[in-house]
Amino acid sequence: MSGEYLKNLDRVHRKTILRSRILRCSTALFLEKGFEGTTVREIADSAGILNGSLYHMFTNKEGILHGVLEELMQDLFLWTDSRFSFEERPLERLCAPLCALAYMSYHHPPLAGIISIGYKTYTVYSNLVDILNKWTYHNICSENRTYPEVHIVNLYAFAGALGNIMESFEKEPGMLDLTITMHFLIRLYFNLCEIPMEGVDSAIHNVYDVMQKEGLPISTLT
Repeated sequence: MSGEYLKNLDRVHRKTILRSRILRCSTALFLEKGFEGTTVREIADSAGILNGSLYHMFTNKEGILHGVLEELMQDLFLWTDSRFSFEERPLERLCAPLCALAYMSYHHPPLAGIISIGYKTYTVYSNLVDILNKWTYHNICSENRTYPEVHIVNLYAFAGALGNIMESFEKEPGMLDLTITMHFLIRLYFNLCEIPMEGVDSAIHNVYDVMQKEGLPISTLT
């Protein structure tokens, strides 16, 4: 390997580590002080860098918020991958990330607040919908797809409903029954994606049982 290649590899590695540190510090501050109550300077200070270095990684605070929520969704996808196989438990696999998102937000209102802000910010909102679309398409339209000829529709309506629920969890903790909420979310999601409803209730209960046993702590984000 050339010296220049190794230098570039090291640069990319250091950039990845710095980005992760910024997101980790941002998440902790957002959970503690809220998105609006956290400044970019506080994030930079917490990460041990200058403001200029932070702006090399993210355009603005909304960009940081998008990074935080994108990391959250990827963590939920990884959690799902490790517990529900596409071949053996396809319905649970489709339910799991959204059930987990609702479960975590219900038990941690500050997290619901972060997600709610994200869904009120168009650039963040649209990117999160795109992430969900890709996840859905990948799991329905793979080579071993369970549901042939499924038409993936626009999920903005679903994301709007999810954002409203997150806002309710933030402002009135415990106001909504979690199990009923998850059933509503998943049934809406399945309906928009034109996924057959048969077995969905059982799948939601199976995912819920796993979440209750594990507790789904958000410590991995901070």
